[in-house]
Amino acid sequence: MVSIALFEGKMRGFISIIPRHPARLLFMKFVSQRIKYIITVSLVSFGWGQVYDYSATPHGSDGYNIANFRIYVPEAVDTVYGIYTSLTHLGGDSRAIVNDTDMRALCTESQFALMGVQVDNMHMDTGIGDALLDAQSDFAQQSGHPEIEFSPLYFEGYSWGGQWSYHFTVWRPDLVIGFVTMKGGYHDTTDAGLAVNVPGYMFIGENDLDYRITNLTGIFLDHRPSDALWTLAMEQGAGHTQITDRTLLDTYFHHVISLRVPDEISIYEPVGLLPVSESIGWLGDRSTYIIGSYECYNLGEDTASWSPSLETAFHWQGFVSENTVTDTIACLSDEIDLTLAYTDGWNLIGLPVVPENGNYLALFPEALENTLYSFDGGSYVNTVELNPGIGYWLRFNNPGSEIVSGTVINAMTLTLQEGWNLVSGITYAVEIETISDPEGLIISGTIYGFDGSYVPAEVLEPGKGYWLRSSGDGVITLSIVQ
Repeated sequence: MVSIALFEGKMRGFISIIPRHPARLLFMKFVSQRIKYIITVSLVSFGWGQVYDYSATPHGSDGYNIANFRIYVPEAVDTVYGIYTSLTHLGGDSRAIVNDTDMRALCTESQFALMGVQVDNMHMDTGIGDALLDAQSDFAQQSGHPEIEFSPLYFEGYSWGGQWSYHFTVWRPDLVIGFVTMKGGYHDTTDAGLAVNVPGYMFIGENDLDYRITNLTGIFLDHRPSDALWTLAMEQGAGHTQITDRTLLDTYFHHVISLRVPDEISIYEPVGLLPVSESIGWLGDRSTYIIGSYECYNLGEDTASWSPSLETAFHWQGFVSENTVTDTIACLSDEIDLTLAYTDGWNLIGLPVVPENGNYLALFPEALENTLYSFDGGSYVNTVELNPGIGYWLRFNNPGSEIVSGTVINAMTLTLQEGWNLVSGITYAVEIETISDPEGLIISGTIYGFDGSYVPAEVLEPGKGYWLRSSGDGVITLSIVQ
């Protein structure tokens, strides 16, 4: 646990960056008066819960030798809605994933359990798939969560583990919410059957072995004409390495589970996963990286990558193009859903869309009441409505995320005052160097984000707030136009 002295030191450093920062009154108050509260929140943020183990024993004609499973069940989750299952390379063991603080937080906020796996066979007819189902049954008894026996699965697999994830999905598509397979080379190339109805993200590496690229690309191209809800993404300049872009991966997870998992489930019977129509998604051209809504896309849908939302499509576009392409089909929707993540404690946030209701509790129902503050150049102002272009402080008890819906903001002019300004960006990420600043107002090196302490910013990310120091009064313009 971070000591109170260290916490105070961080706050002083935070204050020294921005002279006479009014946040001193807010932050130091919580240090001096709410130590007990801080300790409690810190414990929650570390993701306390229970960990259970299960090892399956092969029977009869079973063709596997190793089937070990470990699951983390967050203490704060009353009902488990799904199991985030991680698998790694051949001969590897992903069970340590249950100790990953970030993954624990992701699962806690989504009401999921987190499972790691050690297996030595990827062919479901060998009994290895049944071994996982047996593990779920055992975990249900160990944990006192009967719903775990029936919980649907979300797979994220790297290399051989990606192949395993895909094979299980083909075997039991009714049990799989979605899957991610990263750079495997021996995926089953036969007909995928009903697995085409399961959202899947397939990664290949530009410099990986040819057979791995060919294997997964072939499966994708064979099934997209059957409306497979699949995304194919090539990582440029990369070989057989694991995908580490957690923003992309976590955003995809959030959108998929929001589409597939019902709001209410029975704890004593299988979950009926919700179907997803291809027409609700977005398509991306794998050569030009241009994206468009299903309704308006005209670049050949049978070979296009499918994404479940505009936000995930933009993430795909940025990933495959290395952020060099931002083009969309002309009929880009005016509406978008964005996933905005937050941490426990104070967050610098912004509003990247124009919502129907800008009230902070309507947008962030888990926020602490009366903790939304803007900055007017001299003092903090307690407020209840968020407006685009303005940065705000907002406090939460626990980490989490919200999907915020509203009208897309492609460009925006910000009015600056001399000195420090609390600002936010637009719907899309804007690199600092692309900001239109004809009067030269922005003082170089004075744009800061906040992740528990101040960090220099190179990009204004959607949904986040930033401090910016101006040499005078005037305006700057943010735009996706490069």
